[in-house]
Order: sequence, then C-alpha cells, then structure tokens
Amino acid sequence: MLKIGLTGSIACGKSFIARLFAVYGVTIIDSDLISREIVLPHAPTLKALVAAFGEEILTPQGSLNRPLLRKLVFSDNSKLATLNSIMHPAIRARTEELCALCAQGQMLPSTYHLVCAQTRAQRATERDHMLLSGLEQSVVYGTDGVILNDARTVQAQTALQQPLEPSLVLHPQVGVAPPYIMLDIPLLLENHLEDMVDRILVVDAAEDTQVQRIVARDHCSEELARSIIAKQVPRAVRVAAADDIIVTDKADIAEKQKHVLNLHRKYLELAAHKAV
Repeated sequence: MLKIGLTGSIACGKSFIARLFAVYGVTIIDSDLISREIVLPHAPTLKALVAAFGEEILTPQGSLNRPLLRKLVFSDNSKLATLNSIMHPAIRARTEELCALCAQGQMLPSTYHLVCAQTRAQRATERDHMLLSGLEQSVVYGTDGVILNDARTVQAQTALQQPLEPSLVLHPQVGVAPPYIMLDIPLLLENHLEDMVDRILVVDAAEDTQVQRIVARDHCSEELARSIIAKQVPRAVRVAAADDIIVTDKADIAEKQKHVLNLHRKYLELAAHKAV
C-alpha cells in the first residue's frame, strides 16, 4: 500500500490539509494521537517513562502529567534524549502496526480517522458533492474524539483568518478508503523517518506567517515562537526533501481544496501502479 508522509513545521496548516485529504476517505495515521495512546495508564510505554523519570510525572489519577514532563526535559538535553529513546520506537512500532492493518484491508479505530463520514440516504446525481454542513445524518470524528462540523472544521488552525462559512466538500465515497494511507508525522525529517513512507508531502508557510499564527493561537511572545521554529528542521531542508508541497499562506480554502484533490488523484494513480 502506498504511504504518503505528511509533514510540516509548526503552524503551517498541516492539520487542516490532513482534514481536506480525509474528506476523500483517506485514512490518516496521526503520530500525535499515537503518542497519546501509548502513554495511557498501565501502558508499557508509560511504565518505561516512570522507570526513567520517577512517579512524579504521574497525576494523582495515574495519568501522564504532560506539562510536568515537558518542563523536566525542556532545558535538559540528556533527559530529552532519554524521553525520545522511549517514545520514538514505541510510536514507530504502533504506526507500523496500524499500517499493516490498513494493508490487510482492516478499518482502523475511529480515532485514527481524522474525518470519517457515512451518509445514510441516497443522494441525487446533482448532489453527489455537497457541503459538509448538509450531512445531518453523518458521523464525523475529529482528532479530539468529538464531532467536527461546519465552521469549527473550516476554521481549525486558521487563527488569523476571518470567520468563514462552512465550505468543505464531502466526497460521496468518503466511506470507502482509497488504496493509499497518509502518515501525519510533524517531525518526520527531524527523527529521520523517511524510510517509513513512499513520498513526502510538505505543508509550507513563510516563517513570518508561522510566527503570527503561533502568537495568535498560543498567546505567546514572538521571541518564543521563533525559538520553537528554530528547533525544527530548517525550511530549506524540509522543502528540499519534499516530493510534493502545499503552500498554505498564499492560498484560500478553495485553492487548497483544489491542490489536495489534484494530489489525491495523483496518489490514486501511484497507488494503482504500486499494486501492480
């Protein structure tokens, strides 16, 4: 099965692009979701973290205290390396497990479908493509486990934009998974995971745009925003590694939809050739 690696620096709009692909039924395997799954209470990875950092990283309920762990490793490269040595292999193993399930034709748990919708009524030909807001009898799952709909879906990761009318178009075959999957891995290049995918799709934006988005979204200083960006792979390196690129700060939603659709068709063709 063809595997597309979706990556991009912070605040480039990667999550929104992933949602647009998911509208066409593409299975999205989200490494951020996996990183949360593998540290649920009693999970082996959480036990390994406790062994490395102590019981203090747990809440009274036995869950991982993420803010505390983040604080512990933020300015300590040795502790950060220990954290990565535990988390990265576990995330990779779970990702490969989910990829294998997809290759076998099995449906993933609903939390791994960034957007998964099924209509219950037959639609007329002229309504084969419809607005997401018109699907009263659909079930749409988001990465946070709650229903995504209308403006909340459209405005996700768009802190600087004006309020937008719902305009995501839902493909009529959204319930049928295409013959390729997308691995949403923010740090794909930083962690040298290129061997896990067949192609790399980079979502890109100018650094000034990233800074504005981070400041608006996280209510932090411009200095902190730039320091976060500086810790990631340089933009030029990321762009050079890309097989495909979507630039998000110079395109409106309609242009992004068109770009995603063109890439979706391209990936369908590549997947068909790979299957031969």
